[in-house]
Amino acid sequence: MSRDPEYYRRLPYRRVVEMREEGGERYYLARLAEIPALGGDGRSEEEALRNLDQAFEDYLAVCLEEDLDIPEPTASRGAALGR
Repeated sequence: MSRDPEYYRRLPYRRVVEMREEGGERYYLARLAEIPALGGDGRSEEEALRNLDQAFEDYLAVCLEEDLDIPEPTASRGAALGR
């Protein structure tokens, strides 16, 4: 099977969203459980997830271009949260 961007987009990565507060301001932080260093933030949960999706696209492009390993979800983790 070809390991192209579409392959990775279809995998059930688990998205984790947390609300944070700093200086009286609330914001959301979204990350992938399988790739914790990758994340997105925003004023709303939806914005944080959109930013995470964009970060994931950029991450895929670099990893595929540089022939780097991309972590995949394990089957034992169950269904993905979010999209």
